[in-house]
Amino acid sequence: MIICKPATISAVTASSEHATYPDGNLLDARPKLIWQAASSAVASATLVLTLTGPVDTVVLLGAVAAAATLERWTGSAYTAPAGLVAADYADSFGGTMAHWWTFTALTGSVQLRITLAQTGSSVISATNLLAGNAATIDGVEYPLQESLVDTSIRAQLLDGSEYYKKRDIYRAFSGTIRAGRVATVEPLLRAVCRTYGSVPMAVQIAPTVSDAFMVYGRLGMAQASHAWPTVSQASFDLVEVV
Repeated sequence: MIICKPATISAVTASSEHATYPDGNLLDARPKLIWQAASSAVASATLVLTLTGPVDTVVLLGAVAAAATLERWTGSAYTAPAGLVAADYADSFGGTMAHWWTFTALTGSVQLRITLAQTGSSVISATNLLAGNAATIDGVEYPLQESLVDTSIRAQLLDGSEYYKKRDIYRAFSGTIRAGRVATVEPLLRAVCRTYGSVPMAVQIAPTVSDAFMVYGRLGMAQASHAWPTVSQASFDLVEVV
């Protein structure tokens, strides 16, 4: 499991934005508040974000774009950060992409630029922008549990008929981790769950296995059982934010 522990992005500036969907929406936790380029006439758009490191991970969610690249400002030019690795994930609702970049950690004041290219005649857009330090949690065991939660409104009317209003159906995951107590389980409990609580985070539950396991969600408070002095088992749950 890989968790992007969120750092505070002090500012994000888009080269193009629609008045109704400004770039500030990228820093809101709600995916429904999107950023969008001014119109379909914009063939390429950039997002410049500034934050204080250390930072080694950037995640852009809900992107409508043919391609996305990440660069860092060196003081004189934008170049690819050292050790850059890019991964793309299909969104669970379809039609958009999540772009996940990792690189050698940068410290101090950091300025990064994301360049997005238009796909077809679609308007370039995205939902959430996250950056921070990645925590790698080894030892996730199978089977993983996945369920669906329906938030739709369903009620019986006075005449006996049924009223139903469709709302979002989100995913909920749960599983267990068996790993070293000091190296893995305690950091999950204290450096992630206790530090960030239910702050929405980008999580790769099973890296390289499937797009379906890349989730933007809220981690529950992990529960650990220390059966041995050096090895522990922890249960976790993750609820998707939609």
